[in-house]
Amino acid sequence: MIPNELQIASSGVPFTLHAAEAAGGTRTPFKSDPIRDLIPLMPNDSYQLIGKDQMEPSILLRRLRRWRPEDADGAKPLVHAVLDEYERNGWSRDRFKWDTSVYPLFCFITKDQDMPTKAVYERVFDLAGHPSDEIEEPSLQKILGPVADAEVDLLIESAHYFIFIEAKKPDKKARFSRNKEECGATHQLIRQFVQGRLLAGQINKEFMLATLTHDEGPIRVELSERDKRLLEVVGQSGQEFPDVPNFSWDLLSLETG
Repeated sequence: MIPNELQIASSGVPFTLHAAEAAGGTRTPFKSDPIRDLIPLMPNDSYQLIGKDQMEPSILLRRLRRWRPEDADGAKPLVHAVLDEYERNGWSRDRFKWDTSVYPLFCFITKDQDMPTKAVYERVFDLAGHPSDEIEEPSLQKILGPVADAEVDLLIESAHYFIFIEAKKPDKKARFSRNKEECGATHQLIRQFVQGRLLAGQINKEFMLATLTHDEGPIRVELSERDKRLLEVVGQSGQEFPDVPNFSWDLLSLETG
């Protein structure tokens, strides 16, 4: 099953032209944004998330080893598999970059500036269209802000899309965490999905979420009431939240020519 509901731009209304249709293929229904569809093609070096993380490991990596075009080769089988799952093969020729262990939403908000956590959380509320001084639900205040703290194991970005990959150990059954009770105990993949959707609305790129695990088949998320409430904030019905596409670690071991 293709998880169409995960194909997020910024508002989730039907768009008029599918990539396959533009290439003369068959149109299939997706959700997108008419504003996104009017955006001219951006140069392939237009990265708005890659290279922005200011945590010490990211800074060290950038200082010690600058990005080379061939660095993308090892991730191509995985990227192409994700694009195929989301029926976005028209973007398979996009140049992309990747980054690991990053906090895209947090760094997008702070923009290299020192900000107290409370200020970052308040900005999350604003991006979600729920200013903190208007939120009357204590539980929503507890769960919405901390999505900025959700680490992304592998971030992939091109001119048209960005992908969050949550990776679990290749030799063990995948276990997905819920954050601390004081932060609402929401599911790891739900926090990443909400983070990605908020970013998609800001940078006008399509967001895709996937996992990399030892398990076979897609990942089904058992939603708590707090998970459902968090999804509602970004316009996603918890009743319709689809399984998350899951891929094998073998895709990062394939030879690319």
